[in-house]
Amino acid sequence: DMELPEFGYYSAPNAESTQYPQGGFGGAFIMDPLGGVNAEEDLGGGVKASEAAQYVKSSTPYFIPQFRQLKERGKTRFSFVGFIFGGGWVLYRKMYKLGTFLTVLMGLLALGDMYIRVCFSTDVTVISQQYSEIMNNMSEKYAYNFYTAFSDFFTSLNQQQVIICIITLAITFLTLLIRVLCGIFGNRWYYKHTIKTVSRIKAQSKDNKEADEALKSRGGVNVPLALSLIASYYIITYLPMFF
Repeated sequence: DMELPEFGYYSAPNAESTQYPQGGFGGAFIMDPLGGVNAEEDLGGGVKASEAAQYVKSSTPYFIPQFRQLKERGKTRFSFVGFIFGGGWVLYRKMYKLGTFLTVLMGLLALGDMYIRVCFSTDVTVISQQYSEIMNNMSEKYAYNFYTAFSDFFTSLNQQQVIICIITLAITFLTLLIRVLCGIFGNRWYYKHTIKTVSRIKAQSKDNKEADEALKSRGGVNVPLALSLIASYYIITYLPMFF
């Protein structure tokens, strides 16, 4: 994430009129903090691009053009960061209510998976071995007939192992679904959050200076929270390896 250079509440440089040197061996390269969007352009709800950038702070060359595209076309890019980190990324971007819900949900799924792997380790080992055997014989024995192969797979398990397998698959599917939703809607959620928050700050501030200070203090990202979540995720994920 790139930190946005400090500029006043209404005094951001006009990105369309400013000339930037070209990169190369002989010249410097300057990143446009607004990603080519005019600082005075309305991104929705009366929020200017410069105001939104002041709140976003980091990665503004990516987010500000995405915000404009959402306003004009209702479309945006897939967020790979949102997909990878899920609810943790939502919290990192200070969308605390939604982020808490998604992170708690993902945490419960991870804890459920860990509980199964620790408390039913023998059954999990049997399931893994049977699955590997089916996959190894997929070409010779089953001729890639997946229906027959997986019928044999579930037939080889007892009732408890079948239930464990189904629960594990459900946990994996739900976790993946949450990540996909964060990837598809992450930028849209952040756009709505930014417009709503900046609009509220402007309405509650007595003057531009107070609004400017509020945007600086309330905007940006929450790095300590993100690092804590990443550490917790890896602890939960790899803890069963020590049992």
